[in-house]
Amino acid sequence: MAEEVVDLDARIKAIEQEKVNGANKADALLAQLKYLKSLKEKESLTEEEVRGAMKFTCYDSLAFCCNLGENGKPCFHRDSVLEALGISPKEFLRIKDDFTDRIVREVMGKRAVEEMSKRGANKT
Repeated sequence: MAEEVVDLDARIKAIEQEKVNGANKADALLAQLKYLKSLKEKESLTEEEVRGAMKFTCYDSLAFCCNLGENGKPCFHRDSVLEALGISPKEFLRIKDDFTDRIVREVMGKRAVEEMSKRGANKT
């Protein structure tokens, strides 16, 4: 998988040009991209800033973003946030895999507790 480099400066320039050409949503999009760029330039981020960056994604969280890789698809919003937060595509995939594993463990744990409860109820 080749890592695609996202260039916020190029995106800002393109959006600014769209604004000149009369695109309706250019102002909001431009403000969001400039916010992401300001985060990228910071030494460290607060939780509020990270959550603010994720508001740029479709579901306000990277946890719900489309996957990358062979079966993934390009996403301007996800990729812009990843760049701003300094998360590489490889690291994003690792984080998503860890999240999936946690969900599986949570479901397995819940079902194990339910099964133990059923067995305990059957003993009486």
